Amino acid sequence: MNNNSKHAEAVTQLVMLMENLRDPNHGCAWDRKQTFASLARHTLEEVYEVVDAIELGNPEKICDELGDLLFQVIFYARIGEEQGVFDLSKVSEAILSKLLHRHPHIFPDGTLQSFGQPSMLSAEQVERNWELIKNAERRALSDGRQVSVLDDVPSAMPALDRAGKLQKRASSVGFDWHCSTEVLARLEDEIRELREAIQEGDTSAQSNEMGDVLFSWVKL
Repeated sequence: MNNNSKHAEAVTQLVMLMENLRDPNHGCAWDRKQTFASLARHTLEEVYEVVDAIELGNPEKICDELGDLLFQVIFYARIGEEQGVFDLSKVSEAILSKLLHRHPHIFPDGTLQSFGQPSMLSAEQVERNWELIKNAERRALSDGRQVSVLDDVPSAMPALDRAGKLQKRASSVGFDWHCSTEVLARLEDEIRELREAIQEGDTSAQSNEMGDVLFSWVKL
């Protein structure tokens, strides 16, 4: 059995396991009651556990935690299939199409069959192009509405991570400082404004200025 067949068989077994767990007559009561919303916090926990395993540098632990995360995807896909909105095939097709489109330097005509031409782009150039392609995708999906590069930054992200993501998006369209010295000067300005708000006793302004301080600190 070649590797592709082994991979397909392993995923098929997981899909069958999920079907059994969600079976209305003989399945697991806990698994049957889960919804997209109820699974979300478990998925976040699994992501953090993957990150922890990577930081520990333990390949066996990474493998184990990735299995837990993969099972979350299988779980969501099963719920989607039961509701008739999507299934695992559609999930796979969606990410395949997206990645083919976002890697024109690797797949020139947007198909797997076009793979094989050498790419001269650096990792930095690829990242810049990636943001440009995503910006174009947002405009294509806008139906004529005004769109922003910040529109789909997840609000559920941890606040400091979200701040960094917002700034990276803004940077992709030229809204950025050029060096750390400029950012530091901005941070000092924000700290001065925070001091003024504290001296004035304006709690609303203090909250806003603290946000500006943190945002500038993230950029620095």
